[in-house]
Amino acid sequence: MNVRNLLVGTAAGAVLLGAAAAANATTIDLGGYIGGVQIKFNNYESFVDSSGNLTSTLATGDQNFGVVQITSISDNNGNTLWNPTLRHQWVYGVFNGITVSGISATGTENTGGEFDFYVFTSNPNTPQTQGTAGYAAAGCALASLCYNGITNVGATLALKVDLVPGVDPNPTTTLSATFNTSVFPPTGSAQAYADVVGGSNAAEFQTHSEISPFGAPADLYLQDNFCVEGATACPLTGGTNHWQDNSHDPVAGAVPEPSSLALLGSALFGSGFFARRRRKKKD
Repeated sequence: MNVRNLLVGTAAGAVLLGAAAAANATTIDLGGYIGGVQIKFNNYESFVDSSGNLTSTLATGDQNFGVVQITSISDNNGNTLWNPTLRHQWVYGVFNGITVSGISATGTENTGGEFDFYVFTSNPNTPQTQGTAGYAAAGCALASLCYNGITNVGATLALKVDLVPGVDPNPTTTLSATFNTSVFPPTGSAQAYADVVGGSNAAEFQTHSEISPFGAPADLYLQDNFCVEGATACPLTGGTNHWQDNSHDPVAGAVPEPSSLALLGSALFGSGFFARRRRKKKD
């Protein structure tokens, strides 16, 4: 496919998607809002070793995986744009591939990481309470992007997100975590940048609004505080049954102004038109 035509098609699709989001039940409804957003979530996660088995120690090659529930989306002033009560939608995700590439006395460096978020028009009733057994219940592999009650019930894939380098001077590191490695499961915090690479809401969030200190612009910035599942000091509930950690805190991003998308589309259409005229003159 011609690259220019692909760009034009993408821009035009972005305009249409941005305009139709509030009316389309298969997209996350932000009520037509444009600007910076803070996405809050609850996360339930565990680790497998390089052989794919649940592990009780932390080593290079281990992979972090789990289930995410988006609880609210607000603007940068704290005004609520989306939550299940306001929009009558529920958003759950699955993630995997966050692989430990280095361990120090104070934390880890990690590579990879992909997330799939699904939008529901009826309450899926906290599927994460199945714990890691939710993978077997759907006939999925442990630590896969497949989970009972999220990926096998006909919900719409709203956002497909990949972690990207930029949080650390190491060009392969996609997530940096800080914690006491003498304790497992660990408690601490993590940071990462991410790009939206697909889903019905992709065009709304592909803004490159976050500038990473060691890489190119990214669509989202993650600040993640995590704690031991079931511990008294852990503020989250609703997991249990073999999840090792819970985590929470906002993801920063932005929703673009539809008019700017329209201008981009017009510019791309125009460049294609003049390019065709030049080719005709040469012929």
